[in-house]
Amino acid sequence: MNETIVVEFGVEKNVKRDYGYEEKYLTFRGEPTPYKAILKNGQLIAIVSRRYKLIENERVIEVCKKIKDQLGFDDMRVVDNFPRVHIHLIRDDSSVIVHNSVDGSFALRVDLAVPISGSYAIVRTDEIREMYRKHIGDVTLETLPKIVSKVLEFSEHIKLAINDLQSFSISENKDIIDGLKELLPKKYTQTALWAIKSRPDMNLKEIYEIVASKIWNAKGIDMRRKIRLFERLNKLILLPIVLR
Repeated sequence: MNETIVVEFGVEKNVKRDYGYEEKYLTFRGEPTPYKAILKNGQLIAIVSRRYKLIENERVIEVCKKIKDQLGFDDMRVVDNFPRVHIHLIRDDSSVIVHNSVDGSFALRVDLAVPISGSYAIVRTDEIREMYRKHIGDVTLETLPKIVSKVLEFSEHIKLAINDLQSFSISENKDIIDGLKELLPKKYTQTALWAIKSRPDMNLKEIYEIVASKIWNAKGIDMRRKIRLFERLNKLILLPIVLR
């Protein structure tokens, strides 16, 4: 049985932001709470900590348009899954995805998206994780161009690691077959597993690219889900090569 509790908050102060956003600092029984409400065009989006720093999705998109020109990206694609946004900055040799949200579900951050066989593989390493932090503290849009440049520095390293996978045969790494079955849903691995049965000498690069393409091109799942799937795939196949 689901239970509903209706709570009435007071508002200590209301801060108007650009693009129709508001931050309402909440009180309860006349006392300040540690929370504020985020609204857009009068509609409640989320209740978050007072320390949460709102970075508007629209502002991130505008900054990414400038980064596209500054750093010579060929294309920019925006996936708007409000309250989250994902901006894919693309050039032939490498690309990045800038993520943000206005409800605290996604910190402003940058992930590497490596081109592979007509698709992309999202790759995060400990070094890349250090490039961003939660919206509390010193994360600013002013630093975003430098963060994007820094993340791109890892691109060649990751591409070399993916190419190095050619040197490893699945026949010598059969534990990866069990890992694919255990860590990832069948719809992303079935094509690769069928290919392994017909070609037991497949190399890990071929397998990685098949599964990565299935994840990247999957319909009906959001970017958060894709990132989680890529983290599992990379931990299983790619990161052992990157970190060796």
